[in-house]
Amino acid sequence: MALRTVAALCSFAASRQLEAIAMPIKPENKARYPANWKAIRAAILERAGNCCEWKGCGVANRSIGIWQAGVFLKMRNSASE
Repeated sequence: MALRTVAALCSFAASRQLEAIAMPIKPENKARYPANWKAIRAAILERAGNCCEWKGCGVANRSIGIWQAGVFLKMRNSASE
């Protein structure tokens, strides 16, 4: 994927990011989650310091950018600024 295309996708994602703080659970999938899902999610986010837990990543959640040569490059107006 060309860098220009990635930048356009990141720009679109940044604009959509303001519309929803958390991914909503679709009504048809609600039975798949425990009743206390919001509390579980909050505890996980707190434990992770609101960052990616993938080994070696550590990028703040809701950051918009790309990985290039092993380094995460944030786009302007990223949530973690």
